[in-house]
Amino acid sequence: MKKIALFLLLATAVVGRAQTSTELLPVGTEAPDFQITDDKTGEKIFRLSDWKTKTDADGKVVPGVWVMLDFWASWCPDCRKDMPKVKEISEKYLTKIQLVGVSFDTDKEKMNKYLSSNHYDRWMQYCEGKKWKETQISKDYHISWIPTSYLIDPEGKVYFTTVKAEEMMQKLDSLDNLGKLTAFKEMPQYPGGKELLMKQIAVNTKFPKICQKYKASAKVKVGFIVEKDGSVSDVGIESYQVLNAPNGKEFNNLSGADQARVRSQIRTLFEQEGIRVVNTLGKWTPGKIRGEAVRVHFTVPLVFRLN
Repeated sequence: MKKIALFLLLATAVVGRAQTSTELLPVGTEAPDFQITDDKTGEKIFRLSDWKTKTDADGKVVPGVWVMLDFWASWCPDCRKDMPKVKEISEKYLTKIQLVGVSFDTDKEKMNKYLSSNHYDRWMQYCEGKKWKETQISKDYHISWIPTSYLIDPEGKVYFTTVKAEEMMQKLDSLDNLGKLTAFKEMPQYPGGKELLMKQIAVNTKFPKICQKYKASAKVKVGFIVEKDGSVSDVGIESYQVLNAPNGKEFNNLSGADQARVRSQIRTLFEQEGIRVVNTLGKWTPGKIRGEAVRVHFTVPLVFRLN
């Protein structure tokens, strides 16, 4: 009986997803406009209609940008399950689409904590801070299931909808293969280029003594924001990968507890050194969108290995 009930529950969930995907705004519909503002300053951060193809004051056509809207909530199990794929989309198509999360969280502090702790805070978020069904945007976009994603074309019209991030990735891959996705965002550049950046990292990096002692090596990916003025902020560790675990006779003679302490200490030292090195690099040439400087998240890998 329990197996039958479980089957019915799963079947209902599948049917529910299928039904909601047909209730979304039809392809070709003008996407309802909305705006994201800074909670502290009230300054406009994003407005959907600004990303449509338009003609400037000089009569020049300014191409529009593909925009992906991801409707979700941190309390939603299916949303959390899809988030790694959304992150993959954000990384793969960083310069070709504008990704915007639309959260139905009522507690923005908890939402931001979830995003930052999982490195999902690299794209913009729109949140009214209201219950799902009370939000205007859920009514405008006919959201009766989450996660749900919309792809808005450069003309500001609905191009594709889905309740599965994997299907959105497939659609974007198809568009990219057809040459329909083009870069609209210029990434930050280090003065002097990549070669000088790698040289500066090599010159400034110090190999922690205890890591030398135990012949440990690792790869640390450091993430940070390049601000509009080229300065660096929000420096933190994105990932840590052991290349060579601590070893040798002296390490092997340690107790299990001491070995664990050494491994933890080595990781901490490598991560601290990665953050310190990035903070010594100085100003960058900021990223740009349509010629205007913007804040951009950037990552730099640092490999700690004895020659």
